[in-house]
Amino acid sequence: MIYALTGRPVGIITARKASLTKQHLLGVDVGNIPVVIEGMDDMPYYTDAIIDQSKPLNMEQVAIEMKTVTKRMINNHPEIKAILL
Repeated sequence: MIYALTGRPVGIITARKASLTKQHLLGVDVGNIPVVIEGMDDMPYYTDAIIDQSKPLNMEQVAIEMKTVTKRMINNHPEIKAILL
């Protein structure tokens, strides 16, 4: 739907980049849509709280990390028109 509205590549931010595969996209019939996938893999506060559940969620730090990943995606792929979280 996002691609249909924008006609431009869609950014996807996911917990683990390697966990979102082409097979997943094909499974929901969007395998032919141009996407850029970024993971939160290298973000320690997010990983500790959400993935490992080893530390309490620090919303402020996770928000900073999400902004970092978003900025990195936009800087590396300025053709993106929308981002799906």
